[in-house]
Amino acid sequence: MSLTFNPVAIAERCGWDLECISNSLAALLIALLREGKLPPELASKSAFKDLSTCRDDYCELSLRVDESLIRELLKTYSTVFRSAYERLLRNLSSEELTKLLQLLVDNELDDFALEVDYLTDISKVNAPLSLRAQLAEQIATLLYASGNYERARERFLEASKLYEEAGLSERSLLMRAFAMLSEAELLKERAAKLHEENNHVEEEKVVKTVSRIYAETSVLFKQASRTIPEASVNALLSRCDAHEVLANFYFTHGQVEEAEKYYTMCFTTIREEREGLSEVYRKLVEYKEITCKAFAVLCKAIMEGKSHLYEEAGDAFSKLVEERYLEDVMVEMATIAYRSAIETAESLDDVLRVYPKYINLVIMYIDRRARDKYGGFEHLLQELKVRPLSSLSDELRVDEYALKIYIAGKLLQEIANQENTQLTLIPELLTLIAGLSLDPLSTSGSELRAELLRRGVEIERETLNTMCRLLDKLSRKVREIILGSV
Repeated sequence: MSLTFNPVAIAERCGWDLECISNSLAALLIALLREGKLPPELASKSAFKDLSTCRDDYCELSLRVDESLIRELLKTYSTVFRSAYERLLRNLSSEELTKLLQLLVDNELDDFALEVDYLTDISKVNAPLSLRAQLAEQIATLLYASGNYERARERFLEASKLYEEAGLSERSLLMRAFAMLSEAELLKERAAKLHEENNHVEEEKVVKTVSRIYAETSVLFKQASRTIPEASVNALLSRCDAHEVLANFYFTHGQVEEAEKYYTMCFTTIREEREGLSEVYRKLVEYKEITCKAFAVLCKAIMEGKSHLYEEAGDAFSKLVEERYLEDVMVEMATIAYRSAIETAESLDDVLRVYPKYINLVIMYIDRRARDKYGGFEHLLQELKVRPLSSLSDELRVDEYALKIYIAGKLLQEIANQENTQLTLIPELLTLIAGLSLDPLSTSGSELRAELLRRGVEIERETLNTMCRLLDKLSRKVREIILGSV
């Protein structure tokens, strides 16, 4: 017989007894890890005592156990997880505990996975040294990913000691290196605090210590790569980080020439040493290379004031935005680069070439954020009916004019599709609107004509007629949809 349960049904079978619910949660987790099998002592004291067939050393559930039920049960009865986990510790092997951690992480139950850290004394887990080390490593990795660097460092050092005792010296070195990376992250947090306090002398000392730690971890990763090939990419990235952390400090503090030197060292290190890496790792280091090179070019552009260098940096940052690599940072940098390219352009042709890149970047980025935040463009428009534009721009972390460009661009695409107008005209129109400092959402066709005439700008007649028609339809659509909230 195959049955399905929900949290309420399980609680009702337990008579709402927390001890029974806790046993049931532990039983389900073990059954999931052991393909339906669980210890008889848990089965007899859970909601499943009459839903399992028992033999001498195990019982088998007739209940269908899946991860969605576990996820629902944990979120409903989170308070019993601690007592349930104590039962798990008595019944699971180190390998099964490791699988449990991964199950919690895979199901976006990181809070429970982190609680495993505080409930698990690795020294008391009944398992060989190497398996206890693996469990410590997995807990440490989870802590590191969640930003709990101090606890991560402790767990990595614990794993290092266990691997060393187990005779796995390279794995021990790897754990030591990650413990040092955790220390580096803690120091970077301290440097950020010193920066906020305007204590830049001490900040520089801390940043230089971080750079030294990265260099030392590179050595450890290199030694570990003798038997752990993937450690070689960590060695390369740590060498780059040693340069990049200094470069970021100098860039932030306006020491552009010094920053360019370290950014250049960062990307040339990768260029010289990336051969031999697998395709997966090659992609990872490629992002780092593009980032450092983009910042190096931006530094050079700042020093020389050349529009084409700003544009080159903007193109590199935009490529990283497309790949969703450090997206918020890269959008900010691409925006700065493109705007600077426009401001330093020596001809109108240069402006008209760069501005569409900026507009496409804005539309792509805000579209993603609107999708993540509101579920899509249509839902954003619904929000705009009841909230001011400034509120949405703050929530999306973009300026109001950029948000207007985005909304205008999306609505113009709909209008152009309806009347079979070439979509390539839209970036040109938005570039013109922005270049004339007009409002993208309220400018009419006649207002555009008047401003062009005032400034002596000539546009091919048919193209201008199409632009004006699109603007008139856009302004009407905005009034209908947003009901005057702009």
